[in-house]
Amino acid sequence: MAEDDPHAKAHQALGAYFCAFSALEHELGECIKVILHLQDHESADAVVAALGDVTKKIDLVWPAVLAAKNQDGSEPAEEWKKDADTTMIAVSKCRDERHALAHSRLEAAADGSVILTRLKVKGRELTGKDKLNSWSQADFQTKINNIIGLTKQLERVRSDLSTLKIVGYGWLDRSWDVPAFRQRSPAYLDKSFVSLVLRERPPEPPSSTEGPTTRKS
Repeated sequence: MAEDDPHAKAHQALGAYFCAFSALEHELGECIKVILHLQDHESADAVVAALGDVTKKIDLVWPAVLAAKNQDGSEPAEEWKKDADTTMIAVSKCRDERHALAHSRLEAAADGSVILTRLKVKGRELTGKDKLNSWSQADFQTKINNIIGLTKQLERVRSDLSTLKIVGYGWLDRSWDVPAFRQRSPAYLDKSFVSLVLRERPPEPPSSTEGPTTRKS
């Protein structure tokens, strides 16, 4: 019986953590659909799935946030861009933390904590045997709450991006020579990828709607 398992709380905490992170990664995919104008495209889910790991999804969303403009070409409110960038920084840190958890040896303890041991080979030396990291029940709850909060922040970013012009992705008449895009754009995200995704989509008419001004959390 699960209630008789002394490690049940630790196992439940692990499951709750990964479920929360999966919702965060799903929201990154929803942001990508907005960025690539694929919300109603029948291939939208396939495109997101083809990107694969969460790092690629972050690498696509982050430069779009940095390069976003209002529809008239002006910059969004400085506070909005700063908040959105801060959100992506936090998402990236969560990705790193989740990666460490997923690739560590996990030992459930009777008090509900989980001991992480991550072995690495540096050169010809095995390291990490003596570097133990423990996540308590309180640690798990804090991390889960943080992920849930970030997911809600990403939802707001996605809503705002839907009213903005995403500069730097190369289709229609947009320029690829955008500093923020070039700084964070991964090598695989090139014109061939964009043209493959959107080759059957007609150009969208320009909108007179301006983007967000100041977003309050």
